[in-house]
Order: sequence, then C-alpha cells, then structure tokens
Amino acid sequence: MGRRDFEKYRSIKEDFSQKILHQLESKLIPGLRSHLLFYEAATPLTLERYTGNEMGAMYGLASTPQQVGN
Repeated sequence: MGRRDFEKYRSIKEDFSQKILHQLESKLIPGLRSHLLFYEAATPLTLERYTGNEMGAMYGLASTPQQVGN
C-alpha cells in the first residue's frame, strides 16, 4: 500500500469511527466521547497485519477437512 493509499485508508477508518461514536452518543450513551480516554478501530487490513490471517479473517482459516488435513 502506497503512502497516499495508506493516508486515504486512515482517513476513511477515522471517519467511520467518528460516525459510530456519533450514533452511540445520539441513540444509546449521551456524552460518551467525554468519558473516552482511547478508542481503537480494526478493519480486515488491521487483522491481517496483526494476525497474518488471509484477507483479515477474524477467526483464521476454516476448520474443514481440506484445511486440517486427512
């Protein structure tokens, strides 16, 4: 991923995070942001980078006979 692509990815990730926080505040938890010290968002790219799971698969490879072996 090039620098420009990475910056666009980070921007989209942050925008989405802010939308989620806004929805939480407006519908469930008024004033939520004033109580947050930190928040983290993860995407399939994040999961792939940290876990090595192909395409960011949350639970890794499927537990099928073909994956496990005979």
